[in-house]
Amino acid sequence: MKRRSDDPREAAPEDPESLRDKLMGLGERSMRKSYYPELRARMEELERFRTLLDNASDLIFVVEADSGRITDINETALRKMGTTREQMAGTFLHALLSPGQEQALAGLLRGEVDTHRAAVVFSLPLAGGGRFPAEITTSVLGLDHRSLAVVMARDVTARLESQKELARAWGYLRSIVDAMPSLLVGVNENLEVTLLNAHCAAMAGVGAGDVRDDQGKTGKLLSDVLPWLPELPKALLDTMKDGNTRTLRRLSGKGPGGAAWYDVTIFPLNQGRQEAVARIDDVSSRVRMEEVLMQTEKMLSVGALAAGMAHEINNPLAGILQGVQSVLRRFSPELPANRAAAQRTGLDLGVMNAYLEDREIPSMLRSVQESGIRASRIVSNILEFSRRSDMSKAQVQLSQLVDKALELAVNEFDLKKKYDFRHVRITRVDAPDLPSVWCVPTQVEQVILNLLKNAAQAMAAAGTVEPAITVRTGWCEGMACVEVEDNGPGMDESVRERVFEPFFTTKRVGEGTGLGLSVVYYIVVEQHEGRVGVRSAPGEGTAISIRLPMNAPEGPSRRG
Repeated sequence: MKRRSDDPREAAPEDPESLRDKLMGLGERSMRKSYYPELRARMEELERFRTLLDNASDLIFVVEADSGRITDINETALRKMGTTREQMAGTFLHALLSPGQEQALAGLLRGEVDTHRAAVVFSLPLAGGGRFPAEITTSVLGLDHRSLAVVMARDVTARLESQKELARAWGYLRSIVDAMPSLLVGVNENLEVTLLNAHCAAMAGVGAGDVRDDQGKTGKLLSDVLPWLPELPKALLDTMKDGNTRTLRRLSGKGPGGAAWYDVTIFPLNQGRQEAVARIDDVSSRVRMEEVLMQTEKMLSVGALAAGMAHEINNPLAGILQGVQSVLRRFSPELPANRAAAQRTGLDLGVMNAYLEDREIPSMLRSVQESGIRASRIVSNILEFSRRSDMSKAQVQLSQLVDKALELAVNEFDLKKKYDFRHVRITRVDAPDLPSVWCVPTQVEQVILNLLKNAAQAMAAAGTVEPAITVRTGWCEGMACVEVEDNGPGMDESVRERVFEPFFTTKRVGEGTGLGLSVVYYIVVEQHEGRVGVRSAPGEGTAISIRLPMNAPEGPSRRG
């Protein structure tokens, strides 16, 4: 047996297994020095990411994009839905949705919908029962040769409720604005319409939502929407410029029935941009009423003046009639005083009367007398018609009321309105034994006069050839009846239904107030408990009838 050398170079080789262990020890120490710290850092980073993921406010699912099978889920989703990771393992995301939402989810997972631009709302189960709306966004990515999708679901219950509440508030405010009887219009600095309420939209013939195009830009100008208020644009621009509220009074414009008047209030909108709103109120009725009041005051003054003039005319008229009567008496040969005077002067009364008859002087004097009597009767009618303070009802012969109204009408001539009763053929048709009526005489005279004037005006405006009015009196259905019929233009059904409405008129502006027939209706129906009727057709004339009670009511007499 050889002795082992002490020279290291001559040492026997090591066992292979021992050598392998040594090499593995060296590799492990090397790996611990280089790889393990990096691995530990990665693992710590993953733990932090997992913590962030589990504590995120949104529900997060990792699913297979092709099948929708859930591969991971965060703690927020588990708590929100009241489930565990074990229960969710291997389940599919579409199983959590409400029926009918599977196709929409499949489209999201295939990337067919860009959820970053348009989020989609689904319904997910809620812990304890029920469901909640969730806005879902997806991101599809590839990992380990697989297509995975990260699905983030955000609870939007509060947001949707806020949107509903906002929509309710907006709808409430919009209903208030649309319910306003005023016209409401808003404009910007370019006079483009930004707001219209329902009333203004209907008046302008556009939809309340038609003032903006698809891009949300205003598309209609104020001049296109309300062209009949030319003063409005400048006032709106001035308000936007200085920020002061403005009020415009009695602007003339148009309405559903023709000409109209408006009051406009303009106020700025302090929203950091140039805008203003105008509230437009139709004051046509008020303007017409003011005109009627002015006309009434004028007529009262004219009536008082006419009554005073009638009193003043009565005195000289009485002197004229008395003088004419005295002249005729002084020519008479039958009076002893005339014969005595003729004898004293040597005058032959027979020769004188022959001369007077030959020159028709007595007939002239009688004509003057008749004219004076007629003038006296007219003055008397005017005085009676002017006495409006006496509103006592009495039993009066209907024929007397018609006679007085006709006398007033025949002596009326209106140069401006171009009608003259002297050029109208008037026919009376009276039933025998005309009844008396229980009425205020002056009011019924006014009714008949208004009917006569209305007929004459209609025929004059239409240029009726040979105008004629027929006045019929009689009784029907236990009431006294007066009918005034003309051969004028007549009226269609739409006009006939409105003839008794206050301020309704078919005449041009300035030619009528539209109160004549409404006064007729008020006096007959409201004051006398009577009836009013109209019979008319285009081209066939018009007949308006009134019916009045013939007898006083039982008990104490009533005041009209």
